Amino acid sequence: MAQQFCGDPNIPHEGFVILQDEDGWFHATPDKEPVYPERYALVEHFQGKVAWVRKKNGVWIRIGKHGREVKNNSVNVSFTG
Repeated sequence: MAQQFCGDPNIPHEGFVILQDEDGWFHATPDKEPVYPERYALVEHFQGKVAWVRKKNGVWIRIGKHGREVKNNSVNVSFTG
């Protein structure tokens, strides 16, 4: 599946750009330095300190700006496909 973005992934949004390498998609600084080592099947821009990312197994999670998973007990969201 091709990555689809709202806007240009190479224009910094909240201080980060979205890049792809041979292992998958990730967030980077405007200087193209990866923010975290993980690679994902899909990533979205950060919105309010969190971003949705799709793991390679198809599971959607939210991560913080340092790449760690963010859990929120008040919101349970499930995506399929």
